[in-house]
Amino acid sequence: MKCLICNKRITSKITFSDFFSRRNRFVCDKCYETFPIHINYNFIPLEKYGLNIYSIFDKEYHFKNDPFVMETSKIFNYLYEKDNNSIILLEKKLLINEYSLNIYQKIANINEKNIFIICDYFFI
Repeated sequence: MKCLICNKRITSKITFSDFFSRRNRFVCDKCYETFPIHINYNFIPLEKYGLNIYSIFDKEYHFKNDPFVMETSKIFNYLYEKDNNSIILLEKKLLINEYSLNIYQKIANINEKNIFIICDYFFI
């Protein structure tokens, strides 16, 4: 398998205990060190509900595709198991301004639920 960031071949050691398990890796170890993951949580209160934002990185990186899809899916599964009665949105990069806050507020009021957003990078 090749790294989705640098296109180098990913090698992993297979032992007898994990021979039959399938592990998909999309990012090599060097790129994990180059693009460190720092999961940040931000809460923005709306009128009746809340906007919960989980961002994976501290700063903005430009990737062709989503190499950190496994990390995003782990956060998604955690949120779904924690509260499956909420709205979960996936965004690449999230910009919060008055217009977007108004839209999220209307979505939360119509559905009467909190909103969870998982994004690569978040800025106001």
